[in-house]
Amino acid sequence: MVHNKKINNKDLVRLRAGKLTAIYDNGSLRYISAGPYEVIRIIYAAVRDKEWLTPEPEISDEKFEINSNSFRINYKCRYKQEDIDFLADYYIEGNSDNSLIFKFNGVALSTFKKNRIGFCVNHPIEECAGHSCTIIHTGGDEENSIFPQEISPLQLFSDIRSMTWELPGLKCRLDLEGETFESEDQRNWTDASYKTYCTPLSLPFPATVNKGDSFTQRIELRVEGDFPVGKEDGSFINLTADLSNSRPLPQTGIGRSTRLEPLTDNEVEILRKIAFDHYRIDLHLFERGWKERSDLAFREADKLGYRAEIALFFDDDAIKQITELIEWLQDKHTDVSVFILYHKDTPATPDEYTDALSPLLKNLFRRVRIASGTNANFA
Repeated sequence: MVHNKKINNKDLVRLRAGKLTAIYDNGSLRYISAGPYEVIRIIYAAVRDKEWLTPEPEISDEKFEINSNSFRINYKCRYKQEDIDFLADYYIEGNSDNSLIFKFNGVALSTFKKNRIGFCVNHPIEECAGHSCTIIHTGGDEENSIFPQEISPLQLFSDIRSMTWELPGLKCRLDLEGETFESEDQRNWTDASYKTYCTPLSLPFPATVNKGDSFTQRIELRVEGDFPVGKEDGSFINLTADLSNSRPLPQTGIGRSTRLEPLTDNEVEILRKIAFDHYRIDLHLFERGWKERSDLAFREADKLGYRAEIALFFDDDAIKQITELIEWLQDKHTDVSVFILYHKDTPATPDEYTDALSPLLKNLFRRVRIASGTNANFA
């Protein structure tokens, strides 16, 4: 049967490709399974801006042709956020021979900087951890490797054109076209998966995308073997909590959103009920207008009733910028728990800045902690 209307984002569309089962969810293909085994956790595409933020795409023109053991899905995605304007046509095909194809053609409608544009494939931990796989590199060479059992801080596989792996009674093959792919261990970010993605992190980023630049990528998954069709009984998993074995949580805070709009009253009410321990506010003291944006953030912290954790980003004119900050803070009544010092151009704050700036802040905030280090991802 054919659908030409947009499916509500809350609807999950169950699909069959031969004996493979999958779920279409708002532009992504999830839980691709062969009988009792999950083969792929999710295949999706993302545009990542220069700060690694991910614009939420607007999906339009969805068309579905869903049969008993095959399907076709077409749709468009428009990614717009600040200077980013990117349009892509997507095509997903599920075939009766236990194969799937996911591809897109995209074009930049503006000039912008990106860290990544393209497909991501998440591999499940339970089915893959400790199992061998073969990587076929872009030059055709093959390399025998393994999905690590323990969390790996390093890239797992690099320069991937294809990868093959086995599950009990199954041979799986993933072909990747249009970019250079590599894999990482997502458990470093508390996700229960390995991720194959592009562009390699060894290449400089952010990179400039010029208006009119085009992108084309294609992924094909094939599964061979004799396996039963997965059940679609709609059953639920029941979870229970042993409250007698509870432990106190570590102090946990939230960071202010990068959006320009303030928190709504409803958002404030919800966040107050969760009772976080602090509200992180990033102040970029070298940028114009930081005081106006900071005023808004401080008012939100007061409404939430949370102590402010203030991350101070400065450049080589740090003494002047911190002095101006201290003068501006004189009439503020927000409860500050800690100042974190970051130089905007260095991986970690140089000691000379910490030594020079900490006494200035301590003169006004004697009981406030001063910290420094790195603002890079913890992994």
